[in-house]
This record gives sequence, C-alpha cells and structure tokens, in this order.
Amino acid sequence: LALDLEGHDRVVELAERKGLTVLVGYIRRYDTRFAMLKEKVDRGELGDIVAVNSRRNASHQMLKSPRYAGTRTPLIIEPGIHAMDWLSWFGGAPANQVYGIQKHRLGLPIADTYLAAVTLKNGVVGTIEQIFFLPTHAPVVMDMFLEVIGTRGTAQIIDPDPGFSIWGEQASAHPNFMLRAEAYGQVHGALTNELQDFVRSILDRRKPQGALPGDSRTALEMGLAIMRSAQTGQVVELE
Repeated sequence: LALDLEGHDRVVELAERKGLTVLVGYIRRYDTRFAMLKEKVDRGELGDIVAVNSRRNASHQMLKSPRYAGTRTPLIIEPGIHAMDWLSWFGGAPANQVYGIQKHRLGLPIADTYLAAVTLKNGVVGTIEQIFFLPTHAPVVMDMFLEVIGTRGTAQIIDPDPGFSIWGEQASAHPNFMLRAEAYGQVHGALTNELQDFVRSILDRRKPQGALPGDSRTALEMGLAIMRSAQTGQVVELE
C-alpha cells in the first residue's frame, strides 16, 4: 500500500474513515496451491511450523520494463514484498529479528540482490532470496520456490510448474497457468480469483478473503527491517 509505515497507515485510515473496502494485492494468496497449503498448515497437518524458505530469481529484463525502468523503489519492497507475506502468513507471526544482505551488480542506484534470515515472534525461522539474474533467454521471467517445513511434514511449491512445458524451434516456454491463463475464451487463475473476491466482498459487504491492511503492515515492517539491516550490516530487532 505504501513505501513506509506512515504512508501505509494514512491509506488505511482514509479507507476506514470513508468506509472503503481494502484488498492488498498479494496475489499468491489466490493461487490454488498456496491456498491449499495454507489450509493444511492451519489444520496442523505439517505439525508445528519450523521454517519457511523462499526464492524469487527474476529476469533482469524485468527492470527495463515501464513498471521498473528508472525506479528508485527498493526491489525488496516492490516486487519483493510478496516473499515477506509468505513468511509471516505461513509462519503465523510477524518478524522479531532480521539480518539482511544486499548487493549491487547491475550498476543501478538500487540493490538488485537481497538475502535475508528472519526469526518470527513465535520462533519460526525463514530465509528470503530476491535477486534479478535469471538469464535473458530463460523460458520464464521468474524462478520461484517456496518451502514450508514442519515437525511432521514438508511442503514445496515450484514455479514454473515442471509438469507443463512447450518446446519450440526457436525457444521453449514454461507457461505460468496458476497466475493467469486463457482457455475457452476465459481468463483463469489467481488474478481472476483475486478480482472476483474483491468484487464479491463489496457486493456482499464482507471482508475479502485475501490479505488485509494488517497483513500488509506486517510484511512492510519486515521488508523495511531487511533494508535497514542490509544497509548497516547489523541485526535489526523489531518491537
């Protein structure tokens, strides 16, 4: 919702004052795999959660797109904020202690590589890897991995799904059909699920099923702490 906590809280206060519905665009919460895994975690099928680890290695060509070209927004916040949400969502608590590392390899004014080790307030630990060095001709724009480790089970989600690939004469592709896919003249996937839930929440006068402002504040606090730690080289403790 914002790049700092003050801006975030102003958005939330304005929405509450005007009675507006706010849905934070953490789209993976509408990815069927993520939603199923969250239900299994909440039911205790993996036991007590021990660790949540994630990797998001994106193509550096993304940084040349209109969305990111010339940006000075820290990449650990946008688009990296999703990884912070995964850690707190599956881990079940906000961050307590953070240690981050950043690197500049592309000659940009902002860091293109972030690694972080995080301890949540309930003792769950996690790692976050957000980098932009996927090869230009890779068949996908992002290599994503999520691992949730419990005392009685481990779960992994890999994107792109290795079960769906297309081999062509000039190039190969691994289409991401979980976020957005077209079939039979309709759009399917997490993006559709997210937009439908938002519209229905307004019509039904209920809260959306996805991330709410409290969730986004938790993720933003973690991301800002990673930035501070990476800049200072010190462990950051959160209240």
